[in-house]
Amino acid sequence: MRLPIGSARLYEVDITPLRLVLDAKKKPEKDEDGNEKWRRVENLLIPPSRTTNRKIIARLIELYKDSDFGGSLPGYDGNKLLYAMEALKFEANGDTSKEFLVDLPKEVIEGREIPEKRFYVKLSRPADNEIDFDVLRLALAGAIRTVPQDAVSALETVFKGRLSATFKVVGQSFFNPAQKPFDLGGGVDGWTGFHQSLKPIQGVPAEGARAQEGALALCVDTAVTAFVKPQPVIDFVASTLRLSVEQLRNRGPLSPAELQKVMKALRGLTLEVTHMGAKKKRIKASKISPRPVGDIRFEWEGRGECSVPEYFREHYGWDLRFSHLPAFLSGQNDRVATPFEVCVIAKGNRVKKLSDPQTSEMIKQAAQLPGKRRTMTEQIVQVNNYNGDPLIRDWGLEVAPEMMPVQARVLPAPELEYRNRQRISNPGKWNLTQGGAKQMYQSVSIDKWALLNLASREPRSAVPVDRALHIANELVKHSNIFGLSMRALSNNGMVTGDPMNIKPCIEWMATKLQPTFVLVILPMGKIPLYAELKRNCEVLQKGGLVTQCCSADKVLKANQQYYANLIQKINTKTGGQNVTFKDALLKHPKLENTMFMGADVSHAPGHRADVPSVAAVVGSLNSPVPTRYQAEVSVQKPRQEVIENLYTNERDPEKESAVRTLLRAYYHHNRGRPPSRIIFYRDGVSDGQFRSVLQEEVAAIKEACNSIDSGYSPPLTFIIVQKRHHTRFYPETPSDGDKKGNIKPGTVVDNVVSHPSLFDFFLTSHEGIQGTSRPIHYYVVYDENNFLPDEIQALTNDLCYTYAACTRSISVAPPAYYADLAATRARLYMQDSWDQDTASVSSGEAGAEDQWRKYELPRVQENLKKRMVFF
Repeated sequence: MRLPIGSARLYEVDITPLRLVLDAKKKPEKDEDGNEKWRRVENLLIPPSRTTNRKIIARLIELYKDSDFGGSLPGYDGNKLLYAMEALKFEANGDTSKEFLVDLPKEVIEGREIPEKRFYVKLSRPADNEIDFDVLRLALAGAIRTVPQDAVSALETVFKGRLSATFKVVGQSFFNPAQKPFDLGGGVDGWTGFHQSLKPIQGVPAEGARAQEGALALCVDTAVTAFVKPQPVIDFVASTLRLSVEQLRNRGPLSPAELQKVMKALRGLTLEVTHMGAKKKRIKASKISPRPVGDIRFEWEGRGECSVPEYFREHYGWDLRFSHLPAFLSGQNDRVATPFEVCVIAKGNRVKKLSDPQTSEMIKQAAQLPGKRRTMTEQIVQVNNYNGDPLIRDWGLEVAPEMMPVQARVLPAPELEYRNRQRISNPGKWNLTQGGAKQMYQSVSIDKWALLNLASREPRSAVPVDRALHIANELVKHSNIFGLSMRALSNNGMVTGDPMNIKPCIEWMATKLQPTFVLVILPMGKIPLYAELKRNCEVLQKGGLVTQCCSADKVLKANQQYYANLIQKINTKTGGQNVTFKDALLKHPKLENTMFMGADVSHAPGHRADVPSVAAVVGSLNSPVPTRYQAEVSVQKPRQEVIENLYTNERDPEKESAVRTLLRAYYHHNRGRPPSRIIFYRDGVSDGQFRSVLQEEVAAIKEACNSIDSGYSPPLTFIIVQKRHHTRFYPETPSDGDKKGNIKPGTVVDNVVSHPSLFDFFLTSHEGIQGTSRPIHYYVVYDENNFLPDEIQALTNDLCYTYAACTRSISVAPPAYYADLAATRARLYMQDSWDQDTASVSSGEAGAEDQWRKYELPRVQENLKKRMVFF
């Protein structure tokens, strides 16, 4: 990409709406010259949307481009920042700001009459407003380590400019509202669009140059997201409560639980009111009345007290049919009550959280095979015609429209070793029966176990007693095949439970049977039941129970591979080890007495500020090939990415911190031997958080080590793992890919598109199952173990073959993946208390800051901590 010459200027934008001054008869007042009077509206409760902001700035440029902008086009982010290639004219007079009057003429959009609007737009120059693109060039060339994010943000804003006017913008993705959506069920639509962002890369060496010069690359990819279907609020509420509209009409007021459920579903949605004719005013669903709209009364000016239904009947000629339902509250002191039935959900409301069936459908729709995805991406670039954009041209930018070629290597799969030196080496996936059944590398004897059948009355996939016994016998048979010593189910080991009341079954099994583990057959699709089971067995039940769940519909048609995967999970949870590497230390000498750690932070969906984030840290216990892990989980301030609990536990000072606890666990597991080195995989860190995470978390890990024993400082390698990115690789020829057209398992790329100054690489360690494979982007940001690129790439790839739940290499290093699973499990334990809390608070609201502190993290039973029950 060709970059601009020289510098740009940054300006802060402040938009103040004006409102017509009305007389006693609600008609516009006029001044002496006969012009309508307008007044400023300060402290607006709901500021203009980004869409409106962009229209205002577009109109500003139209009116003042030549007089104040020197004829050049600025870039605007839709909020508070405006970028210009030249200093604005007001600076020549020594001024630091200027206010402009901007009018938006009356218009009609999708049948909505939008009256004329006026605004004051104030542009202010901050103290340091120069953005030097020469500094960006130095960073891209590797001369300085930190890429100036302000320069990248300015250029991204320019690339977004024209697109933002016609597309629905979600972060760095763009969606066309006119495009036909696909149905996800439950009143939710899926929209297809595209992602675009700028990435600093090494680039391709210029002709005749020895070194790569660095560049910015435009990253373009397909994207999907979910929006609430435009529909009447009444229909949406009925769907949320699983009622028909007629049932909703012919019932009483909502119960507290129903009210909370409806509040959660509607909160934050943009609505259109339908009782005001062509105006179709928009409101935000931020608050809902706790009582029915029919019970709300107010003083009607000049008419005395009346109810909301009476007002709507007399003023609008509208008879409310759902006066037993609440109203949306808005305006100052919540004085305006808008009934549900006069509102429709506007187009373009993003869904906060998808249900599991919706998520499955979304993944299916998003999963495009590589050939199709590549073609779609190339078409997006062609249609967007970046080089034909007047704003991009005005800034001197130019993009090569072709995909960039890169050099890749395919790393070999490790040679896996099972019991009795049974070995196998297949890229991406393997079968435990290939070349004779492979037996677990190490296992424990399971003398006493139980089967809890919660699907005996499942209407779609019932598991009667005889079928459950058959499943138990098959499990024992296959356990012997795959090297897990497991006795037959005892006479009283079969328990048929009521899925609506599982606690008595769990208590009886724990006290009377005391099994090593429990196989649980769940009704298909019962996610809430799964959460309740895990919470009861792992947290609430004294002593705890190790459980392995299976879905009724799948276990009824289980084959040998299904039982093999089931046995791997059971073996791991009961203390065994499934596999190791042949000659592990010969291939990877740095595995000797090495502790692998992983960490992730899970945030609440929907930007809830009253729900804590959950931080999970896992540490390996065995060496040299890490297969057994212990997890430590804590809660911290919402949306905070830096983990607080690595060295000190500020929330609970008496509780040991995560790293110290895991170091002690490794020490005891290895008979008094502390780890000689630590390799730490950190998941979930965005580019802008690298510095804070690196500075604070590396220091915390080092301090935790030193606190164990003065002078104890094992060499640390800290690797940031990025999964959520849009870089994709496509095989140049069919022979370079697999049967589906994906790149092969083990493909690593560390040139051209990697960072110009950081130690990073892209690794695709897995075989693509659905759609186009997404590589994982690894950044080695701190390395006291002095890894060569080939060493850490091969080690990371090999680790992906040790995941305990299947006979596939996974896409991300297991320490990071296990941390993600541990955080998800902890969130599962707490979900019930969050859902029951009706006083949800969004970020920025009063009282939000400390509300999260009321939640306590449930603690897993002590004897389960080393059992890897979190996967």
